[in-house]
Amino acid sequence: MLTLDGSTLEGGGQLVRVALSISAICSIPVRITKIRANRAAKSSRTTDRGRGTRGRREARGEGGEGRGGGLKESHLAALNWLADKCHADVEGDQVGCTEVMFRPGRRKVPTSFGICEKKTDGGEVEVADRAEDKAETEMITLENPGSVWLVWQAIFPYIVFSMLRIPDNSDGASLPVDRVETEHEPQCQFQPQDQHSDSDSTNLDCTHPEHEDDNYQRDERGEPLFKIILKGGTNVPKSPSTEYMQQVFLPFCWKIGLPRVDIHVRRRGWAGSAPEIGEIEVCVFKPRETPRVTPESKHEARSESRARADESTSGHQDGGGGHGSENETGKEKATITANLAAKTDPETKTHIPFCLPPFNTHDPGPITHITMTILSGSPTTQHLLQSELISGLRARPIFSSSSSPSLPDPIPITIHASSGLSGDERRLYVLLVAHTANGYKIGRDHLGSGRKLVTEADRRKIVTEVVGYVVREFERECERVKGGRCVDEFAEDQIVVFQALGKGKSSVDVGSSRGEGKVDGGSLHTRTVRWVCEEMLGTVFDGVGGCEGKGRG
Repeated sequence: MLTLDGSTLEGGGQLVRVALSISAICSIPVRITKIRANRAAKSSRTTDRGRGTRGRREARGEGGEGRGGGLKESHLAALNWLADKCHADVEGDQVGCTEVMFRPGRRKVPTSFGICEKKTDGGEVEVADRAEDKAETEMITLENPGSVWLVWQAIFPYIVFSMLRIPDNSDGASLPVDRVETEHEPQCQFQPQDQHSDSDSTNLDCTHPEHEDDNYQRDERGEPLFKIILKGGTNVPKSPSTEYMQQVFLPFCWKIGLPRVDIHVRRRGWAGSAPEIGEIEVCVFKPRETPRVTPESKHEARSESRARADESTSGHQDGGGGHGSENETGKEKATITANLAAKTDPETKTHIPFCLPPFNTHDPGPITHITMTILSGSPTTQHLLQSELISGLRARPIFSSSSSPSLPDPIPITIHASSGLSGDERRLYVLLVAHTANGYKIGRDHLGSGRKLVTEADRRKIVTEVVGYVVREFERECERVKGGRCVDEFAEDQIVVFQALGKGKSSVDVGSSRGEGKVDGGSLHTRTVRWVCEEMLGTVFDGVGGCEGKGRG
């Protein structure tokens, strides 16, 4: 069994989430020790014999030499969900445990969407396209406002690579691959918009001018193929926010070829001094179909066609000649033609696991505009934040004027539609997003400290602190865009696992470091995820954003 030292590099929860996700997807048994050893903990314990919550197998009280924080509720929720899906035996599945053993079961026909199984009257299993069926809604509930997006970080790769089924295009059928993106983040709108496109693209390069993507808007998504309700925290410290996922990360995922994911916020969830359990519905739609044509697949398709033809001809000859031979031959040819046509018919062709094709991100282009999302406890705080943010951005040279004569000057700054009141003055959140000419989005956010506002002086002090921090960090991210960087620090590490599980060489341009001309090898979180992929999959990263994916699907 592969053993991973949970104290390696960043040594936090992301190492655990990525390792469990890969383990479930690829059926790789894994033992993780010293879980979250680099985190301060109120208490920790090793695996206690016979006290596992899943009851699959007794936990052995070994290891646990680390004094880290161990599993938190969100880690355990993701672990349990993955274990249910891949029929895993688990040891150490308790909050606070510092060692976990995860053994995926023998692979059966997985729970999947894209296709589904139906029992016929005769008891036989019939595989049907599930696109017409409504997806059942799953649910993961956290008792405390831990981050639902850290749970999603662990289960999203499994949903994509182990549950999603798409029509097999290995017969050589060429299908369009749309890579031109929209500036609009995914939203939970199930009715397609009727617009038209002048062109389709089969280029896997992700760099395209930013404009309303007509193909994206007219995509007849219908009902989602997968739905899950996540209850917990949506805006909590040291975690992605719902707004960041909607506006930055999930659009980038769609840009590189992953399925479209929409979010419906039923109620925001906050941690800190004014805690509240939130609830969101996440919808995964059918991905754009991409060609899976390789020399091998073409050869297999031709061989299969020849075999069918030979079989049919042989059967005719064995049956003798006779006056009806010409009619028989015609029928056989028609049958062969129908069989071959069925391979390209989405309703009848075989379904295979989703495969993420190679993708390359480079040349973000200049910043065209900036959007601000503001969540605060009162209209007074809202207006003050808006005014101070605009002033703070305009005071920075990088935002005060456009870097291209063809773009508006100064750079437009607008308020995002998701801005609003948080329900309590102690809940304050700001997200800044830079939109580039080639369709990339760079984000930086900040969650308030949770201090109570008693006086007007308190309000101004907190607003000044928040604005100063988020504008400074946002400027740092945008300076790196000048060096060619296409993703921000918080998206970069989340993309690594998709590179490793994708098919072929992919590259995410990490640009130069802080404008110093030095190649940026990635954040500590990014290097940690790369290490996990190297240990579990043998993936080789070049250290500057590129890798050769092993392919899953």
